[in-house]
Amino acid sequence: MGKRANCQVVVSAQYVAEEPESSRPLHWPVSARLYLPEGWTTDQERREISHVPEEVIFRSKPQIALSLVDLSGEWEVPFEVVVADSGYGKYPLLLRGLEERAVAYVCGVQSTFGVRRPEEVRATKGAGPPPYKGRGQPPKERPAPLYTARELIEGLPEEAWRTVLWREGTKGTLSKQMVALRMHRATGSDRHSTDHERVLTAKEGWLIAERPLPEAPS
Repeated sequence: MGKRANCQVVVSAQYVAEEPESSRPLHWPVSARLYLPEGWTTDQERREISHVPEEVIFRSKPQIALSLVDLSGEWEVPFEVVVADSGYGKYPLLLRGLEERAVAYVCGVQSTFGVRRPEEVRATKGAGPPPYKGRGQPPKERPAPLYTARELIEGLPEEAWRTVLWREGTKGTLSKQMVALRMHRATGSDRHSTDHERVLTAKEGWLIAERPLPEAPS
């Protein structure tokens, strides 16, 4: 905005269901929680001026989002899948939390999102750690190479893409070209990191990419 402004940041859960008689799905809010920046929670003067209750502590956006998923379950909201944009899909904390809750999810991710190929993960596990030479600590098992989502998607051949139609919109059939790859979501400091504190190879899942339909030749 180019200036300081008053605002409130809210993390919300919305319920969406298909409406057979309409081009738009049914959509309504389930619940929401205010997000209080960490700087506010540690600033006593600001808390007093704004009347922030003492019991309010800092919680990150993914933590709040998971609490809303839990609340929806407590209220018996009949949802089958959690959908979130890349503003939330970039947080391993959220994805891990959904997996621990056995909740199916589709989350947008950024082009730098880390993944590992299943075949390379299996090969690395089969190879085991490098031989121990008797000095220092035994070597750790090297993880499979780490890639970004962009690297793998941009390297796909044209025939890998499929045109997908999903419903009629106000301006015609909604469609895009899409591709789905089996991958492990992963983190690490580089392609072969062994000592980075955040090295992770999660369970195998789907990496889905989309792009507009190619323009028809003139």
